[in-house]
Amino acid sequence: MNGGRGLRVEGLRVKGMKKIPEDIAPILDEIDNLWIVKASESLNAAKMLLDSGYPGFAVERAFFSIYYLASDLLGVKERAFTNHIATIATFRRKFGSRVDLARFVEYLADAEKARAVVEARRGRDVTIDEASFHIRRAEEFLKFAEERLMGDLE
Repeated sequence: MNGGRGLRVEGLRVKGMKKIPEDIAPILDEIDNLWIVKASESLNAAKMLLDSGYPGFAVERAFFSIYYLASDLLGVKERAFTNHIATIATFRRKFGSRVDLARFVEYLADAEKARAVVEARRGRDVTIDEASFHIRRAEEFLKFAEERLMGDLE
């Protein structure tokens, strides 16, 4: 769970709390789990799209799987980012020097670049190998998240 981070839950601001009140804690646990579920669903969609011959769309879904996990680490419940680049920059600033998270900063930035290329070319020229590469990275980040993100990383 997010512990003492300032959080926004449907308009409710919980800032600077050392301990989350018991009536709010289950809501926050559910939100954290939803990020993991959303990332997992995006990853599953990426795999299905790749298997169906749509590597460009698979790259986009792999990016969003990574993006949802990064957003959760950043506590997006407390801060709305205006675009993907702002999220990536903040993720890099906050976690780029952490040994356990630095590789995921690279994964997020690389997946965003690939997603932008897909968008610009409308999915043309994306190889199965490239899509598989980003899917493997999303799988690695999701596994990390499932094992470690449920605790407070700060």
